[in-house]
Amino acid sequence: MTQLRVLFPAILFAFWCISVEVMHFRLAGPRRDYYLEAGKKIALVQGDYHPPRARLLDAAGTPLAWSERYFDLVWQEKAAPPAKLLRQLGLELPFPLEPEQSLNGKTWILRRDLMPEELLQTAPVLRTHPALAIHSRLERIAVNIPAVREKIGATQLKNGGLYGVSGWEKDYDTHLRGTPGKYEVMLDRRRRWIDSSWKLVSPAVPGKDVKVPFRVEEIR
Repeated sequence: MTQLRVLFPAILFAFWCISVEVMHFRLAGPRRDYYLEAGKKIALVQGDYHPPRARLLDAAGTPLAWSERYFDLVWQEKAAPPAKLLRQLGLELPFPLEPEQSLNGKTWILRRDLMPEELLQTAPVLRTHPALAIHSRLERIAVNIPAVREKIGATQLKNGGLYGVSGWEKDYDTHLRGTPGKYEVMLDRRRRWIDSSWKLVSPAVPGKDVKVPFRVEEIR
């Protein structure tokens, strides 16, 4: 019995050593390239990035519709941010938080429309709270004239880009939208970007401003 007690740990250790060697051989041996490629597929992702949508102008060159980019502080979890975290962030950030669930239900927006100085103030906090991030969004702005806005129509955000769905926005969509570019980036264990790994695959082609054959005062 005493011999078995001594031999059993030794057998387990020997089995572990053999397993390690087998795995090492598979990773460094003939299947090395296979495992490297498989790991790369898990960590490396490609995505599209959209150029800003071009402007709609009247016949005199007056802007009728244009795009603006905004930045939001986001909690990247489906579950609501814990009350303890919100209290802590309230002490660390110089602006109030206004939590609301995003439209896709996958994240929570803690504060919309951060100003440039607020983005700088938020940077140190992001490093200590991995589930926080800054997300950007594009919004289409149109002149505040009901008859003109009706002619302009509407856009819809799809996969990070603005697409025309009615009116002139739809009629001239191809010209205004341009062509998305492509990028690739490595992800960490939490599926977050590793910033230094971002690589441009193909550049985006900006859309072109479109002039409609009417002046603002002629649109009724």
